[in-house]
Amino acid sequence: MSYPELSGVLRFFEEISRIPRASGNEGGVIEYLTEFARSRGLEHHVDDAGNVLIKKAANGSDSAPVVIQNHMDMVAEKIASSNHDFECDPIELIYDEDILRANGTTLGADNGIGMAMALAVLDSDELKHPSLECVFTISEEIGLIGAGKFDFAALEGRRYLNLDCEGEGIATVACAGGVRCDTEFPVSSDTPEIQGRDLKITLDGLAGGHSGADIDKRRANALVMLAELISKGISAVKDAGASLSVVSFEGGSKDNAIPRSAVAVIRTDDAEAFLNVLNEAADDRLQYLCDADMLARMSVTAVPSESKCIGTELLDIMLSMPNGILKMEDGMENCVKTSANLAIVDANEHGIKVTLSCRSSDEDELDGAIGMVGKVVSDFGGTLTTRGRYPGWAMRKESSVRPIYGAAVKEVLGMDAEFVSIHAGLECGIVAQKAPDMDMISFGPVILDMHSPEETVSLSSVERFAKIVCYMLENM
Repeated sequence: MSYPELSGVLRFFEEISRIPRASGNEGGVIEYLTEFARSRGLEHHVDDAGNVLIKKAANGSDSAPVVIQNHMDMVAEKIASSNHDFECDPIELIYDEDILRANGTTLGADNGIGMAMALAVLDSDELKHPSLECVFTISEEIGLIGAGKFDFAALEGRRYLNLDCEGEGIATVACAGGVRCDTEFPVSSDTPEIQGRDLKITLDGLAGGHSGADIDKRRANALVMLAELISKGISAVKDAGASLSVVSFEGGSKDNAIPRSAVAVIRTDDAEAFLNVLNEAADDRLQYLCDADMLARMSVTAVPSESKCIGTELLDIMLSMPNGILKMEDGMENCVKTSANLAIVDANEHGIKVTLSCRSSDEDELDGAIGMVGKVVSDFGGTLTTRGRYPGWAMRKESSVRPIYGAAVKEVLGMDAEFVSIHAGLECGIVAQKAPDMDMISFGPVILDMHSPEETVSLSSVERFAKIVCYMLENM
């Protein structure tokens, strides 16, 4: 078996990483892909949405065509102290023995390693393979937008490798669908003003992570946690005969990421009573955090009183919203069926905005999760709009691709392959809707902490991943 060396895959990943490619800013990588194809004489096409298709003739194989698919965008998250500008700065890669990570930002191994693998295959003159149709889609991370606009039915191949998952020897054969929920609530014009001190409360250092893949890992949601802590302080202030109001509350930056930090400003005329209970509640809550959240910290500073109060109803809204696991899959151990993630809050005197992502492998239950959000909206006099709904993907009863993956895993890893359903959206759901006869699996190397600045990829697993891909192409 011949395959592109690890250095070749990493070379393409390094080239991709020098190009800003946050969701919605894929122009540079589209140009890179087209130049890659042009310089090698490969047939290529860019559709109206910006999706790129690169074709390569068969090499030593007369088997039916194979589709390889990846998305070109990445989630743009960084630590608070980072000055990285995702619009123009390259990702700074750090090699640490077997681990590849970025300096204070998301790495973009999701889905950059898959892209690099596809490019290495296209670049190889030695690898035996059927004719290839390599699809690179835009804006997957913000709602599978590119896949929704690509004509998968027009592809010749009906065997399909999506390289956008993680975990050795594990292939995804089904996934959840999802939707974004945007809610807005007015701030009452007669909200009473309070004469007191303004305190800025910052909660950060939480692990965050993917709002689907990591929703079952007990990682705290910074928005919910801070709302809970402040709510406990309100009770103490009221018991002391004093007053408290929220001035602003914000946190979260991506609707598909568990919020890692949150900041609120409150105004009170009894700061001592509030702080006593806030600190006590924080100390109590911190001891129950999971190991990944152990770097969490809370700080309080006095700030000038520059804005109007918005009351405390915001906290009730946030704590009434569905968040976390709503239902597990029947008969499938440790598999989440339905969930919600309170993702983004932006609240001040001009209004209250709360965004959630809801996921489910069952369309009716997804509608039920949206209904739970709608109930909160109705109770508090707000508005709800949904966007970016995408379908789930059900496992095919019969597959010619799965046995080849199983054989590749046995050959390369010396173990039996595992086929799973994941609680995250994949473009395979869109593909299955547009081309129901497509025989698909999704797999990848070992990538940890996707969608967060702690994202890493195992270099040795990338090499084994390359061997599995190439074994499959040589045997399809």
